[in-house]
Order: sequence, then structure tokens, then C-alpha cells
Amino acid sequence: MLPAPHRLPAPFIRDISRTGKRVHEGSLQMVIKKNTLDVSRFAVVVAVSFDKRATARNRARRLVRESLRILLPALPSGWDAIFFVRKGLPDSERQVEVLVRNLFASLI
Repeated sequence: MLPAPHRLPAPFIRDISRTGKRVHEGSLQMVIKKNTLDVSRFAVVVAVSFDKRATARNRARRLVRESLRILLPALPSGWDAIFFVRKGLPDSERQVEVLVRNLFASLI
């Protein structure tokens, strides 16, 4: 689980998804926008169209969040990011971590 300061509150998700910059990498889409804080905050959105089973959607969320937690010290601060998970997300935590790393590398 991400530390509390790095979790993006729900009211910010709509604004960021409308006005942020979008980047795609495989089955992940990241929408990112600069914030005025010293920390970066993240949210993970998995639609029902990903899989009808809640257990599969929750697993996808956990994989992305764990990858973010591991990469947190290396990620830039001062950003709000939303990750939209699409069908075809790898089951391996390492592969998801590579996807997340590539998203940030292509942006910054």
C-alpha cells in the first residue's frame, strides 16, 4: 500500500483526468499533472471492463500500487498521477514495474 501522503484524494481525479497530460505504455495509461506540493500523489483506476470479477480488478490495483511503492524514491516529486489499467496487464510484478518506469521515463 502506498503511504498516505502519496495517495491522491478522490475529488482531484476528475480534474486531473480532464486537464492532465496522457501517456500510454502497453496496457497502462497515465494522466499526470503538476501539483504545488512537495510529494507526488497517485491513484489507480481499474474499470469493470478490465474484468467483471472484483478480485481480478483488485489484483491489478495491487500490482500497480506495489510497483509505485517500490519506485517511489526514484520518482520525481510534485506531480499528481492517475493510472488507468486496461486489459492485458501482465501478471508479473516485475513487468508492471517496468511499465510504470517506462511511463515516467517517457514523460520526464
